[in-house]
Amino acid sequence: MLERYFVKPDTLDRLRASWIGEPIEQYVTWLHEHGYAARNVFRRVPLLWQFGEFARAQGATQWEELPRYVESFSQVWVQQHGQRCPTEQARRHVGRDARNPIQQLLRLILPDYTGLGRTRCPEPFAHRGPSVWTYLRQERGLRETTITLYLHSLRRLETYLTRIDLQGLRALSPAVLSAFVTESSQELGKTSMLVLCAPPSKPHGPIALPASRVRSPGTRCASFWRSWTVAPRWANATMPSCYCWSPMACAPARLRR
Repeated sequence: MLERYFVKPDTLDRLRASWIGEPIEQYVTWLHEHGYAARNVFRRVPLLWQFGEFARAQGATQWEELPRYVESFSQVWVQQHGQRCPTEQARRHVGRDARNPIQQLLRLILPDYTGLGRTRCPEPFAHRGPSVWTYLRQERGLRETTITLYLHSLRRLETYLTRIDLQGLRALSPAVLSAFVTESSQELGKTSMLVLCAPPSKPHGPIALPASRVRSPGTRCASFWRSWTVAPRWANATMPSCYCWSPMACAPARLRR
């Protein structure tokens, strides 16, 4: 995979001769499979190679020892590349840019490594439909960038339903969804609302379905709600005219998958 991005023989030989050359190539494959732009590879691979050289100079001989050098390497990186940063916040940003690719690489090669980042929140609606996310990733083949949009929008919906004490999705109604969209519009900007409510035919529309697509109880919703059966009463439901039909309006009568 490295030869896809680096054409100079000297560069390829130097990367593969590194004692972490195999993890670096594995990481580049991971970036490619997850749709990262080539510029990310060009920026991150040299950083990872420098991290490997830094760790080896500090005495590391095994991959399992690499995590202990992440923070010290980040500090050295900030000293070298953060001199022109006007604020402390900008310097911290430089440090995060150095740590993040290293932590991603370590998660690939060390199953028990968790990194220094924030604890990940559970996937929304996982307890009500645990197979949905597997379906989206494996059967629908959605990229992780698209899944991230789903997570953001549906986590917001799940929080709203919990706050109004609506436990069962069978109790979800057009009025509840209309209130959710209206409340979200008071907190989110125009772009975020487009992400929340855009139809699936639009770019980055993770959770929507135009009203014309809802025809019968057997209709299967696009994107996330493809795993749910549409209840008849949704066909004539209305939403605020300033937004598209939200996919939550295709809420399930029952989980089929």
